Amino acid sequence: MSGPGGRIVGRVWAERGIRHGTIVLCAPFGRTMRHMFTPTYLLNENGFRVVTFDPTNHTGRSEGSVERYTVSGHADDIACVLDAFHAEAPVVVAVSIAARAAMRALSRRPAAGAVLLVPVVDVCRTLAAITGMDLKGMHDHDPDSVPQFIRVLGHDVSRGLLEDNLADGLAELEDCIADAREIACPVYCVASDEDEWVAFADLQRVVRAGRRFHLAVVSEACHDFHRSPIIAWKYFTAVLQALFRMTDTGGTPHIPSLHEVILARGAGVVA
Repeated sequence: MSGPGGRIVGRVWAERGIRHGTIVLCAPFGRTMRHMFTPTYLLNENGFRVVTFDPTNHTGRSEGSVERYTVSGHADDIACVLDAFHAEAPVVVAVSIAARAAMRALSRRPAAGAVLLVPVVDVCRTLAAITGMDLKGMHDHDPDSVPQFIRVLGHDVSRGLLEDNLADGLAELEDCIADAREIACPVYCVASDEDEWVAFADLQRVVRAGRRFHLAVVSEACHDFHRSPIIAWKYFTAVLQALFRMTDTGGTPHIPSLHEVILARGAGVVA
């Protein structure tokens, strides 16, 4: 499909067994839809049809270069996917900074609901934690002091990321709170109270501001859960539980063993 940033490449993975709905799965920054094998497999196994895609100006197969990545562009791509699957009343599942982009999209597009995993709610604060630089403070003091390129999780991104965030109201916590107030669908935030990149008190403020927001806390966890299969499993279990509550799905989620997922990946079951 085509979006404001160019051609968006994605795939649709059919559910297994009884169908419980359609999920639009949004990978975190620096990860592609192929990196999302495990959540895609778990959702498939629990009866969800899964739509995965790579945003434009990002890593992956869609058009554009990651150096031009912006949160607003990511939000526009999510909105395009929601428009394409509007008839299926999808639920959005988004991770990290993609969750912030999803909140902007959901403030302007209808959906059946959303589950936001380790959502970023203050983009500038999270960028400072990741890069070790107070980019907004630098910009406020002297815009020319911000480096031309910012190293974000192994990728060089133009300082247009910061400038776009500031111009489009995506930079700070109050911006996120404003978007949360505009979201009509139910939203479950799944997060740790020990997140090294997102202040838990900030997330609590967003949840309180949202009309139908809920918070599920995963203890002894971190933001970058890809480093630990055990932590990832705790998060994915909480995501499935939130989806089952949101979609009024009977029973309890099926959580396969990690060994089963590894075998499925080797067999090319999903991706």
